[in-house]
Amino acid sequence: MYNKVLKQKIESIGNTANYKVYQEIAEHAYYYKDWKTVIEYSQKSISIFPNERGFFLLGSASGFASLMENKINSIFYLNKMKYGFKNSYNFNAENIVYLKALLLFYSKVPKILGGNMNLAFKYANELKMISEIEGFLAFAHLAEVNNNFKEAKEQYLNATNSFDIINQDCNNLSLVDINRRNLLYELSYGQIKFGFVSNNTICMLQFLESSYSLSDSFPKKWLYLRLAKAFYFLGELDNYESYINKAMLIDPEFIEVKSFLNNLGE
Repeated sequence: MYNKVLKQKIESIGNTANYKVYQEIAEHAYYYKDWKTVIEYSQKSISIFPNERGFFLLGSASGFASLMENKINSIFYLNKMKYGFKNSYNFNAENIVYLKALLLFYSKVPKILGGNMNLAFKYANELKMISEIEGFLAFAHLAEVNNNFKEAKEQYLNATNSFDIINQDCNNLSLVDINRRNLLYELSYGQIKFGFVSNNTICMLQFLESSYSLSDSFPKKWLYLRLAKAFYFLGELDNYESYINKAMLIDPEFIEVKSFLNNLGE
């Protein structure tokens, strides 16, 4: 279905192409995670009319494409990734998604390939000025990257407390910015890793499950594994087994599930 619609969109371009036509194709490909098509058509879009969304699509798709290449070939995509994210940020320096993207780039990419921890902290501080919760999550990530797990746990706990005040009993989850659904996913990661799982953890993850779409950046099997872990830590073993089975149904060779199960058996 995707290829058929994509072909129709490309064939309809004719001699009337403008940046919106190219960007529509890029958006369609982005939804279905066809990263190389996104790169091709977002570049065509911004070559006609530079715009923040086009640059972000280029940066994001390039980042995902780099994960599918060996180290040498990934350099090509990492350069496009940085170019796209920096330019989207230049259009809108207070956009949380752009700031988060730059923080992740500079903190995760090796220094020799463009990583820069000082810049990562710069963007973390900018995030904190815009959103307290985003700031806590940003500094938790940076602490973990630098193997400061005590600080990471403290920052995740700060984020959890701040989030719980706003979203008591998960009543306001539907108000979470659709562009920051990852906030719930990131928050649950810290809660599970550092051992302060609560019913709100389950609530957040099941909200993501019930509203999951192809546009989400986290694979559904990972969401199921995270739910399984959360239920396990709460002692709800029937639900734990149910989500383990759901994850394995998607990927019977899911290495992370097998590793988790092996660790439980030790």
